[in-house]
Amino acid sequence: MKFNPDLIPVPVAAAAEDSSPGEAWEPPPLEAGSVTAQVVASVWRGERCVIVNSPPGGGKSRLLTHAAVWLALKAGLSVYVAAFTTAQQDALLARLAEIAPAGSVSKRTAHGPGHITVSTIAAAAYDAAKGDREFDVILVDEAYQLTVTDVMNAASGAEQIVLVGDPGQIGPVVTANTTAWDGMAVPPHTPSPTAFAKDAHLNPLILNLPDTWRFGTETVELLVPLYPFRFGTMASPPLIFDALGDVLPEIGQAAVATMGDLADLAVAHLGMALSTQPWGRRSTVASDVAVVVSRAAHERELLAMFGGMGHTDITVGTADKLQGGQWPVVIALDPIAGEETFGGHQTSMGRLVVMTSRHSARLTWAHSPAATTRLADEVGGLPTHVRRFLEAKPAFPSTLRSHTP
Repeated sequence: MKFNPDLIPVPVAAAAEDSSPGEAWEPPPLEAGSVTAQVVASVWRGERCVIVNSPPGGGKSRLLTHAAVWLALKAGLSVYVAAFTTAQQDALLARLAEIAPAGSVSKRTAHGPGHITVSTIAAAAYDAAKGDREFDVILVDEAYQLTVTDVMNAASGAEQIVLVGDPGQIGPVVTANTTAWDGMAVPPHTPSPTAFAKDAHLNPLILNLPDTWRFGTETVELLVPLYPFRFGTMASPPLIFDALGDVLPEIGQAAVATMGDLADLAVAHLGMALSTQPWGRRSTVASDVAVVVSRAAHERELLAMFGGMGHTDITVGTADKLQGGQWPVVIALDPIAGEETFGGHQTSMGRLVVMTSRHSARLTWAHSPAATTRLADEVGGLPTHVRRFLEAKPAFPSTLRSHTP
């Protein structure tokens, strides 16, 4: 039976809040059977842990804010929303201000049932350690970028937890020596949803957001093999046009022999026609273009080149640095380019996902024929996710495809 949001009682305190004089406040619509509705229903009936997996652009922030409003202002729970960074915290506060009545949302300060508190995961852990606050439920954003230790520290004052995140992201950055935990079923640096999903006693409910609202079909076909669940697209992404006015495909590739070739490839995308909403067009400028690489040395070299060319507004960074960003045009340098070996850094699922999902209109995969030739005889096999990645899009990227046994 599908969850009916009308069955949630309206607390007296929430019903008294008005969005304007004489007009009763109403929460944002909650579609019966949607993932957001399932989250709300699961928490309301007492589910201890819910994990929501999302593709890139799947609507994580919308789910978090809408679920928080329904749980606090319609079900009367005390709700804590924990963000990964201060910028994400502020973005969630801004979204909540648009859909929740005045006075029902605060930054870090708790106000009890029927209220939403928002802070960073670090602040949540600090406050929990002091023991000065308790909540009915904590909703955690970008959960795959947080270790299970981070989340357990922050959630110690809550009875229920909802973890929302993208399993394709690069995982938590851990600088400590982790060899002491080798062999543990769930080391303390495990991404939090992965750890909670393995807890048989907790037995979390696991849900998947079904669509991306950012990418078109070509990008979805490229990304799906890298994910543990399938998803579709509801997006109408912007378009890039060539000099003849023809639409370029979302995904392209180009051979490069040097960093200079890569820089020239990025510059060649300046001045192209880019569609804008609703029906307009404009020319691409340097700030529309990003180059994503896997090594910091490549980043430094390209930054120096673009500086000398007068294109300092072109964004350059490693996959780790550019995770979370988005540009109309992205040039991604094949991780094996310039490498003598083909190891875990190059085949990391999170790195491949980030490098192939920073664009909104056009991704060009820059590959090195020399690297392909050098490594072709050295690679005896590839991780399963890389094989699926290549089989789904056999013409892309050609350098990695040549390594498939």
